[in-house]
Amino acid sequence: MHKKEVCNYCKKNICFDCVKSSRKVSKTTRVVICGRCWSDIRKRSAFKSATKES
Repeated sequence: MHKKEVCNYCKKNICFDCVKSSRKVSKTTRVVICGRCWSDIRKRSAFKSATKES
């Protein structure tokens, strides 16, 4: 069974294998970005500077 994630930038459901990158911004919060959003420099910058407040 494949685990589904939601991209935090396009809100699309993606499988775990399609996740381009993810990071934990706090103990319980995980930020995920898909490959399509990764190619958009503004969304990638927002992902790299993600904190638990944003």
